[in-house]
Amino acid sequence: MAGAGSGPSVPPESSIEPTAPLISGTPSGVEANSGLGGAAAQPVKPTAPVPLHSKIAEGIIHAFAGTDGTAGSALKSALAGGLAGLAAAARTPRQPGAPILSGLGVGAEAAIKQREQQTERANALKQQGVENQEKQQTIDLAKQREQRESTTGDRDYDLRLREDARQQAESVRKGVEFEKRSTLLDQAIKEGDYNSLKQHAADLQTYADQWNDLQSHGGKRLVVNGAESPEFDHLGDARDFAISNFDAAAHPDMKTRLMRNPETGKWAIMETPYEAPKWHDITDATGKPQKIYTDTMGALAAQEQVAKTKHYLAVAGKSSLDLKKDLEEYKEDGTVKGARKKLNENGGDYSKLGEGDKEALLGDASKRFNMAQTGLEKELQKPEDLQDKASVDFLKQQRDMYAKEISTLGTPSWVDKNVKPGDKPAANTPPPAAAPPRPQNVPSDYVFQNGAKGPGWYKPAAPEPFNPETTVTD
Repeated sequence: MAGAGSGPSVPPESSIEPTAPLISGTPSGVEANSGLGGAAAQPVKPTAPVPLHSKIAEGIIHAFAGTDGTAGSALKSALAGGLAGLAAAARTPRQPGAPILSGLGVGAEAAIKQREQQTERANALKQQGVENQEKQQTIDLAKQREQRESTTGDRDYDLRLREDARQQAESVRKGVEFEKRSTLLDQAIKEGDYNSLKQHAADLQTYADQWNDLQSHGGKRLVVNGAESPEFDHLGDARDFAISNFDAAAHPDMKTRLMRNPETGKWAIMETPYEAPKWHDITDATGKPQKIYTDTMGALAAQEQVAKTKHYLAVAGKSSLDLKKDLEEYKEDGTVKGARKKLNENGGDYSKLGEGDKEALLGDASKRFNMAQTGLEKELQKPEDLQDKASVDFLKQQRDMYAKEISTLGTPSWVDKNVKPGDKPAANTPPPAAAPPRPQNVPSDYVFQNGAKGPGWYKPAAPEPFNPETTVTD
């Protein structure tokens, strides 16, 4: 029992009204079922204003966001993440029971993810740039390769054109020299100029080799206006034809050559074909098959060198005694043997032989003359006491015999063989006028002659009187 003086009485707990808002957020003096349609009232959460330190943190983040991945980028990223956490914590309501800095971890995680995304985008852009650069390099290399191939092709064509032009001009020059020498063969023999005949014989062999090699590669006579050009006895005729058909004879690619046909002995304007480099089968000087990779021009040049080497080994590479033996054992081929038989049957008249027989004998005579002259030169180079007289006599006899045959067959048909070497050409003067019938008033001692006043009847001049002081007598 409580008395009046025992102090103030404390009401029971159920009668104490709370003076602070409930944790649930219900305002003071408002009951849960206080008459608003029986629905529980939802509390309004006001938005907290962004503090100043949050704004400062966001500015620092913006300043550090553009790092370039250099040495301090990791430290900057961590600092930016921490500041982002502070900013996020300032805007994020703290959960009941959570520590004050709980928002820092959430913000840091968001900042790290954002940084990773930025890094991925930067890497993607960088990779795209590398790929674009590689593509552009590929395009540039392709253009450079195309330009280089085009330049190389132009250079190769220019070199071929220059070489063709050189060979074209050389063929004309050699033709002129050959024809001039052929008109002086008799004179060369009379003067003992066997070196000139030796060169002529070598040129005959070279023309035959070049003709056969060109035929093997498909070379043909020049076609003009759809027709094959003719062959010419005289280079002057070939020149006139070339002038009349200059565009075709000159040829856009300089592919024409002036060549001597070894079967007819006439001149022809030949057109050399061109094929891109490929494998060619040739036979070397020792008779072994070989393969070379070149174009038509290279193949012709290689075959010409092989022919020269073969001739050297067959003639120049042998001693005088070997050449004498080769001449003694020389065997004519079928064509030459047949031509010799015809020549013997017609009494040795070369003019009655056909062109093919003449050329066969000319080629054979050139070979034998070259062997004899080369062997004689080698034998005469020895000291006189070491020379073999029998070899010298035999080689001279062979040389002179075949030199005469070369002169007979090699002199062009249009050359006047009645004109002897050393004869001066006749002066271009009109023939003397024929004497007309003597008029009745002309004295008998007058004769018709060309005088100072022209042709007429003139009295011969009186002979000078004899003067023993000025007249020389035997």
